[in-house]
Amino acid sequence: MSNSDQPLGAKRRASQNDTSRNTLDTKHARLEPEMRTPIARLGIHPLSKYRQACPQFKEPREIFSFSYDETRQMRMDNHQLKYYYPPRIDPMPSLFAGFEQQICRDSTKNEHIDGLLNALAYVRTKNEAAEPNDTRADFVMYRGMLTRIFVTPFSLRDAWSMNIARVGATIYVEDNVTDEMIADRSGSSEQHRRLMYSGYKFET
Repeated sequence: MSNSDQPLGAKRRASQNDTSRNTLDTKHARLEPEMRTPIARLGIHPLSKYRQACPQFKEPREIFSFSYDETRQMRMDNHQLKYYYPPRIDPMPSLFAGFEQQICRDSTKNEHIDGLLNALAYVRTKNEAAEPNDTRADFVMYRGMLTRIFVTPFSLRDAWSMNIARVGATIYVEDNVTDEMIADRSGSSEQHRRLMYSGYKFET
């Protein structure tokens, strides 16, 4: 069938569909085709299960602090807490200054969330002033886990994996550090380590 034999409406609809596809491809030009197809879905139905009272959100407050010393030994105090001194900006400081003197933890060791759990256990057994509800929670994790989940729709190229365990009424979440991730960390170049150091220094 030639184009002249097609109904005008059909031709117009086809043109509109082609334009929509081109627009979609342009907006997602940086994504591979397989990235646009979800490989896993979370069950959300029936929607009636979400029609519940809104949970109460309270302002976070500190219940305890702990530190790691220069040898990565955990101490149940805040001895590593330092005063903040505004940096001198004249002359402009270098973000790479102090790179050779930095003390780094062993990135080949998976520490899990042992430090967080040890601190919670210490509060429950040693801190008599703590209220019983201070250490009770629905979720126990580092805040980076939530950040990783929330930014997933905007960073589809960054894969992640988490370990989740439920003990009683509490859900514990930690980063799933694989052997490949450990090997990648240990094999990073000096330039990459310098860039990471400058980023941390900029944040502080």
